[in-house]
Amino acid sequence: RLDYIDKAWQLRAYCRLKDDQRYFRLDRIDQLTFTSEIFAPRALTPASLPVNSWRVIVRFDASITRWVREEQHFSFVCEIQDENTSSPKMVYQVSSFQKILGWLLRWGDQMEVLEPDELRTIIAQTAAHLMTRHQAATESIQNSG
Repeated sequence: RLDYIDKAWQLRAYCRLKDDQRYFRLDRIDQLTFTSEIFAPRALTPASLPVNSWRVIVRFDASITRWVREEQHFSFVCEIQDENTSSPKMVYQVSSFQKILGWLLRWGDQMEVLEPDELRTIIAQTAAHLMTRHQAATESIQNSG
């Protein structure tokens, strides 16, 4: 099966090495070899969640919700309407934080990770590192003004 996920074409196929279904990015396939083997179709089963997966809950500012929905992360599970705000909460299920970290950071200060605390900490540490790295530029702008 071919799917367009996270801006890349991916082939969902059986992996003999892992003895399970996997996604293979087409742009990362280096070589194709034709064999005499004949394909025997089999039913695809829904992809199961990894045993050690994380449930991630994120609130996005209402002003960007449309764009988040349009460019939704492949690990999206569902949307929960927050009764207290006009901003919905989005739920994701990831096997590692690295799978979603870059995508979350692209939304900048218009998103807030609500759960889990471990990912909130990683986001805060990344923001602190960015601030430190760019501190000299900020001071230069303040001194010149």
